[in-house]
Amino acid sequence: NEIESVDMIDALPSTYKKNGTSMDNLKKGTFRVEGYGTCELFLNPNRAKYLVIVLPKETVILSDRTDEETIQLYHELTE
Repeated sequence: NEIESVDMIDALPSTYKKNGTSMDNLKKGTFRVEGYGTCELFLNPNRAKYLVIVLPKETVILSDRTDEETIQLYHELTE
C-alpha cells in the first residue's frame, strides 16, 4: 500500500556505496545511484533486470535470484 511506483530497468546505473556491502555478486545497503539519488540496494549486479520501487521515504532497487523471478515480481507488484 505504501508503494508509489514500480519500474523495471535493464541496466544498473553507476553506484557509490555509502553504507553496506559491495561485492561482485551482491550489493546490499545504502548507495548513491546515478539518476536516483540515495537508495537502498538489495541485488546481484550481474543480473539484467532490476526493480526500482519508490516508497514515500526511500527508493529501493532490487533483483531476485533470476531475471525471470524479478520479472514475475514486477508483474505481481504492478497488478
